[in-house]
Amino acid sequence: MASPPVAGTVALIMQKNGTLIAARAEAILEASAIPLPPGCLDVIQPSGVFAQFCLEAEAKSAGLWDTFAALLATP
Repeated sequence: MASPPVAGTVALIMQKNGTLIAARAEAILEASAIPLPPGCLDVIQPSGVFAQFCLEAEAKSAGLWDTFAALLATP
């Protein structure tokens, strides 16, 4: 369920620059995402535990969003 956290990231982007239009905020999210090619990736969670995430070849995504990178990329 990524919608609430991504909406929160967009809210932070808009707080930093309230003049951005939705398409620009979306472009920032996509450009700052960590690419996730098909296959599996080990990701460390805030608890310090590793979790494995796997994507099939037909998965459609810009990748794993990164709130900090998105804020850094916001003009």
